[in-house]
Amino acid sequence: MLRRVGGVLPLLSFGTLITAAVVPLAAGLYLAATTAWSVAERAWLQHRKERLEAVGGA
Repeated sequence: MLRRVGGVLPLLSFGTLITAAVVPLAAGLYLAATTAWSVAERAWLQHRKERLEAVGGA
């Protein structure tokens, strides 16, 4: 058991490499998704507001 753990320990240093590669990708995807959501939401709300004003509801 201890021998298996000793064999795995040197590989743990690659965890930092994997984390450094994945975290910026995740952050970029998060920013892209939230920005796209915000743009779509604002466009939808603006369209809805204009439609209500044209009908005379607001």
